[in-house]
Amino acid sequence: MTTPATMDAYDQADLVRRGETSPRELVEAAIERIEATDPRINAVTHRRYERALAEADRVRRDAPFAGVPTLTKSLSDSEGDPATFGCAWVARHGRVAREDSVINQRLKEAGFIVVGQTSAPEFGLLSVSESRLHGVTRNPWRTDVTPGGSSGGASAPGRLRVGVLAHAPDHAPQVVDAVRDAVLDTARIPNGSGTGSRRRIPPPCWIPGASRRSSTR
Repeated sequence: MTTPATMDAYDQADLVRRGETSPRELVEAAIERIEATDPRINAVTHRRYERALAEADRVRRDAPFAGVPTLTKSLSDSEGDPATFGCAWVARHGRVAREDSVINQRLKEAGFIVVGQTSAPEFGLLSVSESRLHGVTRNPWRTDVTPGGSSGGASAPGRLRVGVLAHAPDHAPQVVDAVRDAVLDTARIPNGSGTGSRRRIPPPCWIPGASRRSSTR
């Protein structure tokens, strides 16, 4: 059965254009799915559901992706939302974003509705998605291995058909490959309790396993 959870962003936007669903209905479906799946993987670190529903009600219907729900990475500022960069020290000081980052601005201009933020290691510095602030994000196919990083919080919900587009910027192509391969279950990198050994992942790229001790602990 075809539902918003099984559709990509283009198809969801097309439903809105054709009047077959509303932006609010798409956001409500995404919220329901996040709440049903996230306890298992711990990928969504901040929920902005009330604001998302309000934004869905007033989104411009002529925007190319009007009403399509999305998750943004916790390293990207979203006006009025926590801006901690995955760091417990920053969180203790209560930093809140004063404005949207450029990527968030452009997502909203395109009609996307931000429903929450996803996990990342502190300041995006590790190839696994775990931090003292938010804990460990787990691979939905095997919860004893990582979904990669630093955008594991974006990749993990996708495998559970949450039905939202997820923002996943990375600074190095090998990290992007690692996230993809880990989520596709081609990697075997332990979450948090590994040996720190290096594992081979096709295509050719090397990423370190999670160490017993790290700067996030």
